[in-house]
Amino acid sequence: MHIDEKISSLSIYIQQIEDSIRKTKKKKIVFLTFFILIFITMFIAILLAILLVWIPSFISIGLVLILTFLICSIGGVFSGCGKVWARIWAKISQKYELAKLNSRLTKKKNEIRDLKTLKSKYETVHKRILKLINDTEQLVIKGNYSNAMKNYEKAIKILKPYLEPYLDPYLELEKLVKLKKQELETTIHNEKIQLLPTLLKEGDTLRNQNKFEKAMKKYLECLKITNEEDFPEKEKLIPKIYSKINDIYLSQIDLFVKEINPSQYDGSIKILKSSLEISQKMYPSLEKGNIQQELKEKLDLLYTERIIKIIEQGNLERNLMKFDKSISTFKSALEITNSIYSYKERKRYKREIGDLISQTQIAKIKNAILNLGTRFDRLHISEIAEKCGESEINILKVAKDMIQRKEIYAEYFSSTQSVVFDKKANIIEIDALMDHFKKWEESPKIK
Repeated sequence: MHIDEKISSLSIYIQQIEDSIRKTKKKKIVFLTFFILIFITMFIAILLAILLVWIPSFISIGLVLILTFLICSIGGVFSGCGKVWARIWAKISQKYELAKLNSRLTKKKNEIRDLKTLKSKYETVHKRILKLINDTEQLVIKGNYSNAMKNYEKAIKILKPYLEPYLDPYLELEKLVKLKKQELETTIHNEKIQLLPTLLKEGDTLRNQNKFEKAMKKYLECLKITNEEDFPEKEKLIPKIYSKINDIYLSQIDLFVKEINPSQYDGSIKILKSSLEISQKMYPSLEKGNIQQELKEKLDLLYTERIIKIIEQGNLERNLMKFDKSISTFKSALEITNSIYSYKERKRYKREIGDLISQTQIAKIKNAILNLGTRFDRLHISEIAEKCGESEINILKVAKDMIQRKEIYAEYFSSTQSVVFDKKANIIEIDALMDHFKKWEESPKIK
């Protein structure tokens, strides 16, 4: 129902209530006297009948006269009381009815006041919405669809608090705004679909010119439109766009790989890692898997070449008896193995380098024991560990092995955990012992 119709209907209802109030005020009070007199007359007749039946005639006449007088007197009293009570009851009923009518009148007047306020608001909102629609249509003409859509959404938001079932004008306004918004959405949709072939063609041209970033923007814009909109060729177009985007990534990777200089290890690693990161952006395809595998193999080749060079450096340092430095070098090679993608190669190099570190530690301990054997008669394992910088467990194991193989003249005492050296024999045989140590050190340890 329209607001004006609602107000008119309420006004008629209020007029009816006011008429009812006027009629109620003019009502004459109807007393119950007539009914009281009838009751008294019936009561007298019944008493007279009883007296005439049960009491002798000469006495009954006097009693009847007396009773008649008394009953008339009592009747007059009751009649007066009845009038008073009837008047009081009528007044109470009248006030109650008037109060109820006035309450209903006030409620309806408040409804009319609220509707008039709402009508005033509607006129303001109506002007605002029409202006907003007019401004929006101008934006649409200029092609500013983004702001136009925002205006329609703003209009719907403005109308939302007033969308009550009986507020038809607001509902009509909302319907108008939604219709305009739907028309704009259709226009935007059609223009986007028509733009797709142009975007693809521009992207292809830029890609052929090696302007990959600009070409990528065109393809990504094309992909965004395809994902957002629904049209018959959508399912066929998406794989095509994926392929074009992947081609750009592959072209970028090819350019990067051409810049690799095998003599520059760090730069080559950086280029290959960047290429691998680019390949991860590619959409799922056979080309993606192949290029990633190829890049990982190139990286593994660089890693293993670097590891071999580091191992050679570590072996040289160990031969020069720079054991701590050699161990540090081997550990740096061990860190590089964590970057190898091939599980088999990673595991092999970890095992080999671990063996080299272990052998270098043993060589370090043996060299230290040989030197200490010519300077001290007796040393505790803990003292050797302190001078050597290796663990007591490893030192004990190596010392026992050297004594057993007669690589040093000494004896181990487990009760005191000490080694007793034959210093004189060690000094005399030091050259032979050192030759024996060098032969052990130069023997191949890794297959």
